[in-house]
Parts: sequence; structure tokens; C-alpha cells
Amino acid sequence: MSGSSQLRKNLRHYARVNAHFSAQLTTPTGLVRQADIENISRAGVMLSCNRETLETLQPTSHTPTPVESAQIELHFEVPVDAYHTETVSSTCKVIYVRRLARDRFQVGLSFGTLTHDNLQLITCYLKNQHQDAGKMP
Repeated sequence: MSGSSQLRKNLRHYARVNAHFSAQLTTPTGLVRQADIENISRAGVMLSCNRETLETLQPTSHTPTPVESAQIELHFEVPVDAYHTETVSSTCKVIYVRRLARDRFQVGLSFGTLTHDNLQLITCYLKNQHQDAGKMP
């Protein structure tokens, strides 16, 4: 895979790296859903989910602005090395929703609260992925 297809810039000037993590999402009402993280940056993640998960995260029919978006608890594991993972947790807000197919959606979440350790885990993961993208097979 070439570096250009693995690493993309987003509009917030953060490098966005393709990822394949499972995520656990908890709504303010306590509902828990699973989704797949498709890419990650220091600013947030892009999820792939079905309609049921989307309607749990965003129960209204209109796309909320980030100000009116509900707080969602996000938990996922980041590989630290070949043998270990660490859990990253953050309160997030829905930034955008895109419909890909009848029952497939992309949801952009921005990180709200990240501990220093969680930010370091994400930064290290992004750095490692960026370095790996530059290596030739």
C-alpha cells in the first residue's frame, strides 16, 4: 500500500491514518453500541456503522451542529507494539454523518476530553503508522 493512500490530510491540518479498530460507544442514556473505526487523527475518528447504531448515537432526524451534538463515550484499543494494546477513552461529539449505502454510514467524531496518556498513545500510533507508510515492502 502506498503512503499516499494510507495517510491523508484532513481539513483541520491533522494527518488522518487508516485504521481497523473496533470501538465501543456509550450514549448519555447508557446505551452501548459497537462500530468500526475506519481512520484516526489527533482530532478524532471516523466510524463505520449501521443504521441502528447511528440512530442510537443521533436519535433526531436532522444532523446536529457540533454545539448541539450529544456527548458520546468512545473506547477503543490501540496497538502499542506487536504484543500489547492500550485502551483509549474519550468523550466525543458527532461532527458529520455520511450515508454510504442503505444500512451503512460514516460518522465523524471529534475528541473532546483526552487524558495526556491517551493523547500520547494516539500520537505514537499515528507516528508509527506514518513511518510504516513510508517504508517500501
